[in-house]
Amino acid sequence: MFLLRPLFHFFELIRKESSPFQLAAGVIMGIYLGLIPMLSLQWVFFLICVIIFRINVGMTLISFPIFWALSDPLTTFFDHVGFHMLTHYSMFRWLMAGLYHAPLIPFTRFNNSIVLGATLTALAVSVPIFTVLYLVFKKQGSNIFWAVVSTNFSRTLYATRVFRIYDQYRQTPR
Repeated sequence: MFLLRPLFHFFELIRKESSPFQLAAGVIMGIYLGLIPMLSLQWVFFLICVIIFRINVGMTLISFPIFWALSDPLTTFFDHVGFHMLTHYSMFRWLMAGLYHAPLIPFTRFNNSIVLGATLTALAVSVPIFTVLYLVFKKQGSNIFWAVVSTNFSRTLYATRVFRIYDQYRQTPR
């Protein structure tokens, strides 16, 4: 039982914060963490936002690897977007040259066209995706939950001994 307690806390973490806003915000944070390269200041900022704010961590953990896998094939697109922003807009070039000498801005790595393109793409797609997901979760939230619960994978997971122990652990008063 002692060894399974961290796993039980992880299950509780996934089940918490399940309002439509928190579910959609979890997916958006997964998009940010998946598309933006890891060794940049903005990636660390979004990771801290996941830790601090009340969003659904389970949705973040589900969407992060999906968009991380998509980021590699999209690297050429990110490079084109970042290169276009860095070379074709003189005002943006002037702004980036000035900001590069600020204390924290160099750690964002916006001088790299892929990092800049990935960040701008993630920010651009986040508003429409958040809006659509919020409306879907608001309208179909309970139906989506029951559709996931009724899958063969979920039934198999619920039939395991670990889940039965977790269910007993969850129902005991603390």
